[in-house]
Amino acid sequence: MAEALNGEGKVLLLYKIGQNSQDQRAFGFIDELKKYPGIELVQEVGSETDTSKDADALKAALQAHPDVTGISTLVASGPVAAATAVRELGLQGKIMIVGDSKDDATLKLLEDGELFATVALKTRLEPYVAMKMLYLMNHTNLSVSQDDAAAGVNVLPNRVDIGTFVIYSDTA
Repeated sequence: MAEALNGEGKVLLLYKIGQNSQDQRAFGFIDELKKYPGIELVQEVGSETDTSKDADALKAALQAHPDVTGISTLVASGPVAAATAVRELGLQGKIMIVGDSKDDATLKLLEDGELFATVALKTRLEPYVAMKMLYLMNHTNLSVSQDDAAAGVNVLPNRVDIGTFVIYSDTA
């Protein structure tokens, strides 16, 4: 979003408020924005993960904050909802949208220039990394003690970051 706005502007953030994984991503987004004093988060918009309802919620937020220049979404339905809201209010070209999905509809919006970019998870790595860890647990000695179970030690990581990548119109 900072790149899309050249470090200055007012933004809306659409995410599923109250869902732990979404809240954590929103906290990260908000924390990252602190590095850009020229960007102000003016409203967190609660997603219902329903494109039509989210578009309506974004339209209401845009009408309440007419000086918004960016929308960032953290839900898969968000890019379509944001583009719909912007289109229906006639604000194309005035609001930069950064989505969070790599589905066909989002990629089409990128190709058509309605989105600045979208951030995609490397979801195909999830099952691969999980299977690798399970294989290693069952076919190698990953112990860190003589009896990990008795010691209450879990040798697997508590968290695995599979990473993300940004997709722009020219890479959609």
